[in-house]
Amino acid sequence: MSKMDSAHRRAYEAYAKRDDWYIKTFQLRPVVFFVQVLAAFESLNRYDFAQKFGGLVVEANNQATWLWNISEMARSRQHFVEAVVADAEFLERFEVDFMSAWKNYLEAERRFTEIDLSTADLPALVKGYHDITMAESEVGKIGYVTDCFLSTGDADWLVSEIEQELPTDDQYREQVIAELATPVTSSFVQDEETDLMEISLAPADEIEGLLRKHAADWHWIENSYFESEPIGVEAFAQKVDLMRVDDRIQKKLAEARSAETYKRRRKAELFEQYSFSDRLRRIIDLSERISHITDLRKQGVLRVNGQIWRWLPEVVKRTGHDRELLSWMFPLEAVEVLLEGKVDKLEVRRRDGFGMFYYMGQPLYYSAKDLLEADFMKLQEVETDVQVISGQIAFVGKVTGTARVIKGRDDFARFTKGDILVTNQTTPEFVPLMRQASAVVTDQGGITCHAAIVSRELQIPCIIGTDVATRIIQDGEQILVDAEIGVVSRLN
Repeated sequence: MSKMDSAHRRAYEAYAKRDDWYIKTFQLRPVVFFVQVLAAFESLNRYDFAQKFGGLVVEANNQATWLWNISEMARSRQHFVEAVVADAEFLERFEVDFMSAWKNYLEAERRFTEIDLSTADLPALVKGYHDITMAESEVGKIGYVTDCFLSTGDADWLVSEIEQELPTDDQYREQVIAELATPVTSSFVQDEETDLMEISLAPADEIEGLLRKHAADWHWIENSYFESEPIGVEAFAQKVDLMRVDDRIQKKLAEARSAETYKRRRKAELFEQYSFSDRLRRIIDLSERISHITDLRKQGVLRVNGQIWRWLPEVVKRTGHDRELLSWMFPLEAVEVLLEGKVDKLEVRRRDGFGMFYYMGQPLYYSAKDLLEADFMKLQEVETDVQVISGQIAFVGKVTGTARVIKGRDDFARFTKGDILVTNQTTPEFVPLMRQASAVVTDQGGITCHAAIVSRELQIPCIIGTDVATRIIQDGEQILVDAEIGVVSRLN
């Protein structure tokens, strides 16, 4: 819609009165991101306890802002937790639903990869795109419900639950919390790293074949919402070469292989030592399963994005439409845009951006231009002269250095070794930067988020869940990351 009518303006104003927002920011191409938008907002109708307020704005410069309402996240999370505590089968049903959707996605992906995109006609390309994006959106419809378990800048929800049953004078309190809150099962990032370590220790004449298989299995791991290329054998080979000269690699691999067994044993020991309630045991089990579901959901995002980047150039060839224009297409619009040539709405989005809000069961659509004119930016305002920012400690340490605020892949080239990485969240494509960083600070995250997992592996100071770091810290300024007490201080 080009202008808000009075009814939509009233709805928007009611929405905007809320000032408690959990804000995600991305640099993206909408054609891949819109698959997740479809999933996330439809998830709000799938479950009666799901969040009822959500928003998205994608500006014409491809900067996106995604908002969840913090009060709604807390309500949804409480409903979820209480359902798990009251009904032992509730979580089982939820997990079964998700895994069924995940299995269906993998099958849709298999079928899509069997299509010869270079020779397929346009209807076949449209059908393939429709099938794989709809399968992925089904994964998201269930998976995005778990976003209510994200940390919102206060104490991590799981840490808060554990703290209630731990003696306050326990000298090992922080260590026990970390061991109970850390997932037993490995993430896909850890699994890929373990596979590479195993390859690095294989006989030299077997490595080439193992790398080809690794590339076939993991080519998608550094995909993003922006332009992405699959990782090939050569790039993985470079990582293996570095591992082969690392005299600690055998120890690292042994630790990776034994990590799940060790963590399961430690949790069993802690359960027995502290006599935790049945409620807390169920909540810790919930966190384990939610962590795995979230990890698979994120994996699905990277995998489907890679397939869309493969598909898009072929569609451009068949239709003659501008690639950048087609990047503003929603999945359900493929037939009318690609087969019927109706691109007017894409032209409007490219010019004005796009906005969507979900308010009490109703989606409200706007142009980003309208939202900006309606003081949308007030939803993101923070006190910018704050000198100290608080967050959660993901890995301890204390570092002073230059802050490098990284919003997306376009900013990667500005990062130099020893900088402090300040970002909204990290994803696998950030790992090369994290290896060079002296510390990491994020807006988002809980103790099981990507930044926390990788920083612990790299043993660099990391503070997560600050909520506001990227909006307060200025690129290039000097900051102190004190991950002994969980604060970031601006020194300029």
